[in-house]
Amino acid sequence: MDKKRLIDKIVATLRLSVEADNSVNKYSCGEYSFDDFESYWDKLLSDKNAHEMEYHCLICPLCILGLAKSWEINEKAMNISNNINNEELAITAANFIENQNMQKMRHEYLWAAAENHSGGQGEALGVAVAGEGGQAALIECNAWVGNKELNIGKLELWGMQVEGTATGVPITQPLKYLEDKLEGIFRVNSLFQAFNLDRRYINVDLKERVLKEANSLSLAIIMSIVNAACQRTDDSNVVYSADIRQDGKLEKVGMVSEKLRAARNCRIKQFVLSKENEIDCSSEFLSDPNFQVLFFDSVEEVLQYFGVYPASFLAEPKVQIESQELKAERHDKNEFHPLILTPADESKEWRFILKRLEGQDIKKKILEQLLPFFEDLCQAMYKEGTFSTVFFMGLPEKIHCILPYSGFEFVRRQPLLEFSGNLLELISLINGRDLGFVIDYSGLLVSIRKVNSEILGRHDIGTLLMGANRQYACMSLFSQSLIFFFPPTGRQLHIFFDGNLIGKYMNGRWRETDYVLMDRLLEQVSEKNHLSWPEVRKAARAAVSMAERGQGGIFAFVKDTKEISGKWEDRLETCWGLKMKPIHLSDLNEKDLINQAKDEGAVIIDRHGKIISCRAYIATDISESEKRIPGTSYRHKHARHFSEIVGVVTLVASRYGKVTVYERGKELISV
Repeated sequence: MDKKRLIDKIVATLRLSVEADNSVNKYSCGEYSFDDFESYWDKLLSDKNAHEMEYHCLICPLCILGLAKSWEINEKAMNISNNINNEELAITAANFIENQNMQKMRHEYLWAAAENHSGGQGEALGVAVAGEGGQAALIECNAWVGNKELNIGKLELWGMQVEGTATGVPITQPLKYLEDKLEGIFRVNSLFQAFNLDRRYINVDLKERVLKEANSLSLAIIMSIVNAACQRTDDSNVVYSADIRQDGKLEKVGMVSEKLRAARNCRIKQFVLSKENEIDCSSEFLSDPNFQVLFFDSVEEVLQYFGVYPASFLAEPKVQIESQELKAERHDKNEFHPLILTPADESKEWRFILKRLEGQDIKKKILEQLLPFFEDLCQAMYKEGTFSTVFFMGLPEKIHCILPYSGFEFVRRQPLLEFSGNLLELISLINGRDLGFVIDYSGLLVSIRKVNSEILGRHDIGTLLMGANRQYACMSLFSQSLIFFFPPTGRQLHIFFDGNLIGKYMNGRWRETDYVLMDRLLEQVSEKNHLSWPEVRKAARAAVSMAERGQGGIFAFVKDTKEISGKWEDRLETCWGLKMKPIHLSDLNEKDLINQAKDEGAVIIDRHGKIISCRAYIATDISESEKRIPGTSYRHKHARHFSEIVGVVTLVASRYGKVTVYERGKELISV
């Protein structure tokens, strides 16, 4: 056996797996040094310890390059010892092969998830920024849509997006936020309901591409899904690039010239964009006789143009919307201001808010106009850059009792929606941290008040909330108002009423929240499992705060640490030789606790409230059937299974805004 040739082949395969070339001059992410890579090959000749590095190095592109480079320049590449341990070499080869095939093996059940249902497949071409070079590239979107109708539809996207870097290595995350956004559009938009996309199982494969941004693929993904639903073959000479709102309106994307050039270089004939991008297109592309750029206002126009508009939707009579003047005549002017009586969004995904506010002085029709407006404001936060603001809605006299005078006054009361054109400019001043807007029950802007005054909250209000969220929960109770808070994290809206956070708009979806119920259930679970309730509540508060910031993490409470110590691996000890001294939760503030939990691994806490590990990798065997459950991440699957085998409570913070509690293998609540 020629062992040198085998290792040379493995090294070449590694280089190919990261699409590297010889011009790369960085060979480590910082986890291991070049000397470590040298010793790796030395150890491989004699002992089994070499495989410890493989847990990290075979999934790190820079370390892969380091291993390859150290092999190529080392003398042993020319004079390999015939005494190499064949068993160790076989293990190495197997680990390299497993790393090569891991993504492919994971992907085998992509279409099998709906194996009992018939369905159709469709394709469409998009363009997005992908790869380390940040270049625009064509992305093939392959969709599968099941024929069987479900109670609630389900969309799964297979692709990754770069969320940041750690020591020079890109950190990638699944496109869950885009899943949620498109899933929400299908459920509320009547056009897609005509295709029954709100009640079907949908899978979209982006060929495991790692994207720098994915919102511009929204239209291409939707076209691939529609093609699958209609059994239509899309023209391979058409590329789609546009973001989309819930009402179907197409929104502009960035790097237009680069995307157009990438498409034209691939001999694409037609390129679809939002009309908002028309000003971004140079004459170089618009005057090319062999390259047509098409601009549309909405996805409805796109479907009509390409002949895939649903017949049932065409048959529906168009609703005649009466003029503002006629509406003004039919309503009491003292009750409604005519300028805010625009047609309400029929989706009403926020219907739970209206139900929660039944019996209050807040008028339903006013809210039906304001809530879609606030949705659009969240989208503007994405387009214009992150900003923050807050609106207090109620009786101005009561609100002014707790909010001090700011020195700013409106010359006259005017409808908030009429003022919307200048609102973004004013929000830089009324930032929700120092100042806030006051509007009355008719939707009229009344005043600007200080919101940074200290409010002495009650211990029983907002028990699982922190910072500004807890402040506004208390203010909503004391001022008897409805508060709309746009946090500085961007593209979010939090709604407070009667001392509670009652709902959120996040990642294009409305979610009902009930942290009061979660607090009550956790207290019951703590008592039943003999856990320290103050520490459980503190961990829950940290989990809620992490979810609000888009951070993920796990808090696991255990009873007997000796009996179950083998159920997790302490990465601090195994990787760096560090031993953590147990620290009680009462000795940490919330910020320190969040810092302990936001990195990889779980925070393990004993029943007395002491942290015994903060980088614990949960070692649980998940069945194949459980792995294939759609819509559940591995973080949740391991946390649920861990709570079952050790009989404890686990709290999982999701970077998409949810907190889930598992008790003994069952989901207790998810908010």
